[in-house]
Amino acid sequence: ALLVALGALVAMPHHAAAAANYYLGAGASGNWSDTTNWSLGAVPVNGDTVAFGAPPGTHKAMVDDLGGNLTLLSMTFTDTGYSLTATGGSTITMAGGITLAGTAPVGSVTFNMPLTATANPWAVASLKSGAALIFQGQISDSIGPINVTGPGSTDFYTNNVTTGTVTVDGP
Repeated sequence: ALLVALGALVAMPHHAAAAANYYLGAGASGNWSDTTNWSLGAVPVNGDTVAFGAPPGTHKAMVDDLGGNLTLLSMTFTDTGYSLTATGGSTITMAGGITLAGTAPVGSVTFNMPLTATANPWAVASLKSGAALIFQGQISDSIGPINVTGPGSTDFYTNNVTTGTVTVDGP
């Protein structure tokens, strides 16, 4: 019986923390709980870095439906057109930065959900001219400043809250 239980644990999709998990958008929906959307065959876990740059035709309207808080080391986007919302009490804590990479085409990446930043400072970089990172949900940043860099734009909208400062280094 013990061997059967151990075999079941080995067969479950999992991965070690601090892994790079790439969003493929290949699932039946844009739900983060759909393991076929992720390169590791498992949903992101605390300590992961996540990257987005899926081929055209994938689900770019994403829903964090994992429930609870997920702490990520970083998020990198090499493509635009993504939007992220949350359901079921899902929240994301960023222990590192969010980057819209210089290879991204003109367009935007939109966060329609609350984020908590624990990095000091919290780095947000839009590195492609004509591309934008858009934050429409509340941002909680009680640790330190938010540093915004790059030739692209970074837009903070209604209900954005920070107790630190926002430093802009770019046009």
